[in-house]
Amino acid sequence: TTAQAPLDEPSCWLCLEEGPDTLGKPLVRNCSCRGSSGFAHISCIIGYAQSESKRAYLSGDIGDSLASFQVCPNCKQDYQNDVA
Repeated sequence: TTAQAPLDEPSCWLCLEEGPDTLGKPLVRNCSCRGSSGFAHISCIIGYAQSESKRAYLSGDIGDSLASFQVCPNCKQDYQNDVA
């Protein structure tokens, strides 16, 4: 018999870590991304969204300051569940 290579474990596209985050929350798929970019920790999405929201606000783009909490920056689709 031949040994099979282990399957790649999904990882968060933001922090690149596999498995649960530091709070024990699992990886989720809340948008239309697929493949390796389809998984993220909610805590990482929130951190990214907060950073992008602050950047947009400070640059004067107030209308776009909440978009990162609503839309995936990769696939541009609305998140399917609550992010914040």
